[in-house]
Amino acid sequence: MNVYIVPEANQKVSLFMSIRKLTLLILLLINLSATAQNYSGTWVGLFNTYTTASIRRSFHFYMHLQQAGRAVWGVYTTGESSELKKADCTCRVSGQVSKSNKASITLNKDGIISTTISDELCDNVNYFEVKFVEKDNHTYLAGNWFGNSTNVTLAGGASGNFSIVKVSDTVDIDVNSYFPKLNKLIEKANPGDPAYSSSQKQSPGKSSIQPGTGTVELQKPFDKRENILFETIAIDTSVVDVDLYDNGVIDGDSVSVYLNKQLIIKNYKLNDVAKKLQLKMDPTIDNELLIVAENLGTIPPNTGLMVITAKGVRHEIRVSSSFEANAKVILRR
Repeated sequence: MNVYIVPEANQKVSLFMSIRKLTLLILLLINLSATAQNYSGTWVGLFNTYTTASIRRSFHFYMHLQQAGRAVWGVYTTGESSELKKADCTCRVSGQVSKSNKASITLNKDGIISTTISDELCDNVNYFEVKFVEKDNHTYLAGNWFGNSTNVTLAGGASGNFSIVKVSDTVDIDVNSYFPKLNKLIEKANPGDPAYSSSQKQSPGKSSIQPGTGTVELQKPFDKRENILFETIAIDTSVVDVDLYDNGVIDGDSVSVYLNKQLIIKNYKLNDVAKKLQLKMDPTIDNELLIVAENLGTIPPNTGLMVITAKGVRHEIRVSSSFEANAKVILRR
């Protein structure tokens, strides 16, 4: 997955201040009309919150959006780190472009995909009021976000603003895999339009969604997917023990595991009882462990907990995989 903001340590402050200035500029522009409204793409910028003392905190903010007619859906992440894999919150979002003003949309949060903080804090956002702006050959989304009424006392605040700039017309993650009822979402936003009927062979995007089944067809063999590195572990042993669990709700996630491209287990259904493996390391190379999603369970994406024990040292790694990307762990002697 591409990461669009990865500054060195001595560049972070100046970059962050530049984005703050961009935030103010965009918020001044949100009342301008746009000549075209294409919400599909990758957007990067800032997510701002206000505490009860009116002190602003800013976070990195990414949105990966898809559009079909008036339907818009996608995945967003927020976090203090610029690296997506360290995001505090990753959530689904969807909405419909306004009939009267196509430069305006309300995006409702559909649920949490993953979080490294408490669910309560990650659930602070309820919806976004979004304005589409084109200015000086750049395209922006800007506006305000609002929290649930039950969250108004949270320290992070219950409302704030955001601004993001489009960095790509495409997305580099399988957004559709997080929406098992995508066809219904698209049809509801485009009633009576045969171009967006579920009777079509395939909905827009990468994945082929089967209406009403809550599943997504596997599109790529494991060796054609992107390998996302979750962790590199230094070991001093020729044999390691690996325990695999489902991470969180037991929802039917199934995985295959490969060591140095050799199949170890095939289509194993994760649960709260460990699947125990003992793996022999090749001392001449960095040993590559791949966790490959065979399905997405009932709550995408496919998530698991991997516990690696090497010479009595225990490492816990929470991994996530999809039909577009495998989870990779390197074991380095």
